[in-house]
Amino acid sequence: MLQHFQRSTGTPFTDMQLNAAYKAKIINDKTKNSTLTAIQEIINQRVDYMRNTVPPETFPAITEEIGYRILPKFSSMILDKINGLGITIHDVYATRIDLLSLQISEKGWRAQIRYTGQDHFGLDVNDITNIKFNQFQFFRIWFILQRFDQFGFRPFFTNMEATVEIQGGR
Repeated sequence: MLQHFQRSTGTPFTDMQLNAAYKAKIINDKTKNSTLTAIQEIINQRVDYMRNTVPPETFPAITEEIGYRILPKFSSMILDKINGLGITIHDVYATRIDLLSLQISEKGWRAQIRYTGQDHFGLDVNDITNIKFNQFQFFRIWFILQRFDQFGFRPFFTNMEATVEIQGGR
C-alpha cells in the first residue's frame, strides 16, 4: 500500500491479502453489533419453509437492522495496531452489502453475502486536526507529503471485497 502511495498515481488500490483480512474481520465479529449476525438473525426469523421463500419485507428489515449495527472496520485496539491495518485503513468510509444468493430447503437455508468496502488512503484536514493523529509527527509529515505540490503524493481509494456464506435452520 505504501508503494502504491509512493507511485503517486491516485488510482484505486486493491489487494488479495487485504480482501482476506476484510473477510476475516467480518467472519470473526461475534459481537452483538455484527452486521453479519443481524442478517442471519433476520433471515432465520422470517424464512418460510412451506413456500421456500422469505417475505419481501424481509429485505428492508435487514437494511434497517444493519443501520443499528457497526459496519466492519479495522479498529481493534490490539490486532489492527500490530498488523498495520489500524493505520493504513482503520475506519472503512463506505460499505455495500449485497445478498448474492439465498437457497431454502426443508431443513434450512444458505446464503452468500458480499461486502464491498472502500476507504481513502490519505489524511484530510479533519484527520490532521484530530489530536489522535496530530500528536504524531509521522501523520503530520504524511499530510504534507500528499499536499505539497512538489511532492504530490496523491491520496487514493482502497477497495476491498469479501464474500461470506451464512446458514440457518429450523
